[in-house]
Amino acid sequence: MPIECLDIYKQFLLPAGITPKKHKTIETIDIMMQTGASGRG
Repeated sequence: MPIECLDIYKQFLLPAGITPKKHKTIETIDIMMQTGASGRG
């Protein structure tokens, strides 16, 4: 999904002129939870 379609980018980051150095696309919730729990996202 393009970053322009994500609310966090549309409503906060892009209007503030902020572009993250890295964008990681994760498809499944279990991987999201593991990434967050390990402090990597």
